[in-house]
Amino acid sequence: MAREIKNLTVEGKRLLVFDGLFSDEEIKHNFALFSLANFTFLHSSRKDTVTYREWAASFSIDDFKFHSLHKIFLEVARQHSSLSSQDCYDVFCSASTFGDVSFIHSDSPTGDTISVLYYCNQHWNPEWGGETIFYDTHDDATLAISVKPGRVVVFDGSLKHRAGTPNRTCPEIRLTLSVRFDKE
Repeated sequence: MAREIKNLTVEGKRLLVFDGLFSDEEIKHNFALFSLANFTFLHSSRKDTVTYREWAASFSIDDFKFHSLHKIFLEVARQHSSLSSQDCYDVFCSASTFGDVSFIHSDSPTGDTISVLYYCNQHWNPEWGGETIFYDTHDDATLAISVKPGRVVVFDGSLKHRAGTPNRTCPEIRLTLSVRFDKE
């Protein structure tokens, strides 16, 4: 499998998009693992959107440190920025289907976070939508990252973004794993 890295920017802040980090078998295994997670309908993107809940499953950071994905995500996060620690501080999986809602948000308004986003789905048709949209400081969409099985996106946590929801032709649930690291 060929590893491909795209180096993109939004408002002068770098995004790295990695394809080919995982074999088809690893993508299948990861999808099986995360699709069976204990999802709750309690998550919200921002404090002012709590009435619009989103499906998410949180994971133990102590357990995740021993998962093979932690080492890979640490490596790609380090390719983006210097980190203050080898340990992530937040790990959760988001799930969305047609009709769900998502809101523009940043993972860290202060810019002290590196966010790693992993597209968990084993199969995805580009016609289904679900792109991750990045926004400038005026909330104008400037970049869309397509869902691709096994794709990893690394970005500065201060960048505004939102998950695109799948359209009605999509028979799948859109799963993304979010892992956050502290910048140095």
